[in-house]
Amino acid sequence: WKWRASLQSDLPELPATPEGFADDETLLTMEGRYHASTTAGHWLDRIVAHGLGTRSRTELTLTARGLDVVRPGAADFFIPA
Repeated sequence: WKWRASLQSDLPELPATPEGFADDETLLTMEGRYHASTTAGHWLDRIVAHGLGTRSRTELTLTARGLDVVRPGAADFFIPA
C-alpha cells in the first residue's frame, strides 16, 4: 500500500463538505460500508492516497449539492453533484 500511495501522491486532496451543507434539504441518508475507490475502467486498480484505501463504516447524506461521505476513523469527503 505504501508504494501505491507514493505513486498516487499527486492526486488532489479530497473535497471537504461545503459550508451550510447541513442546512440543505436532505434527499437521502443511509449508513453502510465503504470498501474502495478505483480508477475509471480498472476495477482492481484501487486508490489508496488520502485515506481512500481504508475500509470503514460510512454515513451518507445526499442533497442537491452532492453526497457527503462521513467515515468515522477515516478521512471524510464530499462528492459534488
